Amino acid sequence: MFNFKLVTPDGIKIDQDVEMVIVRTESGDRGILENHRPLVANVKASTLRYKVNGQFSEVEIEDGFLKVNKTGTTVVTR
Repeated sequence: MFNFKLVTPDGIKIDQDVEMVIVRTESGDRGILENHRPLVANVKASTLRYKVNGQFSEVEIEDGFLKVNKTGTTVVTR
């Protein structure tokens, strides 16, 4: 499990521990798991999926960016 945040101009929409995040970047879909290497990438408008307790949830996002580091994964969209 790792911390995942989805931040929009309206505030933080998601802030919880997850098992996996799947997000579309300019180079294709990226699956993020715990202990993923540090990464910064542009995110495309798409359906973001995240997994908690073995169940996937989905949320529509706009363009933005993804940041993965030791403290977790953050997606910032407009």
